[in-house]
Amino acid sequence: MYVCLNPPKNISVSISPSGEIVEGDSVTLSCNSDAKPAAEINWFKEGKPVESGRIYSISNICSCHSGEYKCRSRNKHGEIESDAVKLNVMYAAEKSSSSVVAVGISAAVVLMSVILVVFIWLLIRRKRATPSEEQNPRGSRHSKTLEAPEDTYMTLDPQSRCSEYNTLDNMKRSCENTDDLEAQDPAYEDIDN
Repeated sequence: MYVCLNPPKNISVSISPSGEIVEGDSVTLSCNSDAKPAAEINWFKEGKPVESGRIYSISNICSCHSGEYKCRSRNKHGEIESDAVKLNVMYAAEKSSSSVVAVGISAAVVLMSVILVVFIWLLIRRKRATPSEEQNPRGSRHSKTLEAPEDTYMTLDPQSRCSEYNTLDNMKRSCENTDDLEAQDPAYEDIDN
């Protein structure tokens, strides 16, 4: 029987959970490689040995655990080292401040959207309220103009009603009882006669 013996190959590292890691969290680093016979796994942080075994678990992680990690797989036929993975542990305050920033940005985007919608609505409303050039060919803002009849002011000529008119005071005194046609100026003669 022939058994194939291989040095370690196809090494990979994974971090769980993926994404942001905050102080107090628990983190698991896993190292996998293909080797026959099975390989011994060792973990290194910044080039210094920290743990042995395929799984490296850190409970209650702190910022002191931040850095680059590698695993090395070794058997009697050879060894291989993984690429470095970066573990970045955030302070709890950093996570909450980044959340506050994200919420602030989201609120600003929503507010700007509301302002834009209101502005567009006001423009549309204003355009509908203003008559178009077709409805108002003169270009005036008003579709109707009020025109006074020509005879409106002709009947207000006080000299034609009272001959002694020269001031408002004289007009009041001299025209108080001028309903009598004979007391009026001859310009107001009775047409029916």
